[in-house]
This record gives sequence, C-alpha cells and structure tokens, in this order.
Amino acid sequence: MRLCTFLIAALVVAAVPIRAPRAANAAQIQHVWVVTDQCRKESFVKFPDQTSEGQQQRNKYVKACKIKRLGSASSLGQD
Repeated sequence: MRLCTFLIAALVVAAVPIRAPRAANAAQIQHVWVVTDQCRKESFVKFPDQTSEGQQQRNKYVKACKIKRLGSASSLGQD
C-alpha cells in the first residue's frame, strides 16, 4: 500500500509541468532585442566610418537611442 501511494505521488509530481518563463517577460526581452538591433543599424547609417572615433560615436548613439525608445536605462542590459 505504501509503495502504491508513493508511486501515485511520484506520478503526480512528474505530471506537473515545469514553469516556463512568463510570456510577458519573453515579449519584453524580444522587444529590447528588436530596439537594440534597430538602434545599431541606425548608428552605422549615421556614423559609417570604421575608425575608433566612429565606433565611439556609434556606441553613444546606440545607448542614447535605447534610452529614448525603451524609456529607462534599467532595461538596457549589458553592452
């Protein structure tokens, strides 16, 4: 009887799905990726030169663009 109860409990635990990330978080992460990609593409259009100064200008533009479009610096992630 104890073995049967244990097996039933084990099956119930195994049947419970593992929590997946909430869809809202996935959508937010996807949005940040899309905005970052758009900002990087725009930075290469605005500053096409392949010098260290051009790279610095592109980095500044991308950070400013992400802050403007995402609304806060906390959602920028790591660069």
